Amino acid sequence: FWREERAGRLNYKGYIGALTEEDERLIKVRFSWNDDDKAVSTLLVGTSVAFQFAWASCAFFSDAAGTCCESGIMLGDLGPVTVKTFSWDIWGHGHHAGST
Repeated sequence: FWREERAGRLNYKGYIGALTEEDERLIKVRFSWNDDDKAVSTLLVGTSVAFQFAWASCAFFSDAAGTCCESGIMLGDLGPVTVKTFSWDIWGHGHHAGST
């Protein structure tokens, strides 16, 4: 997230709030990425890189095209959440991103 913002591809527009008042592990934010506005998105706070890589890998490999949308996922006592992955092509190179 920080690297994309530093490179000028991402514009962080602000914190909206926690998913629930009791739990701040999943927060809502606004941003635009490559000039595409994301009015509301969520970020996991305090998770390990290994955990984020694992859920994104599972979502990515669940569809041969590299895109998926899996709903109803519980992260321990947090959820249900939806995990989505997106793929796009830049100069003939495939890229993938995931969101919660």
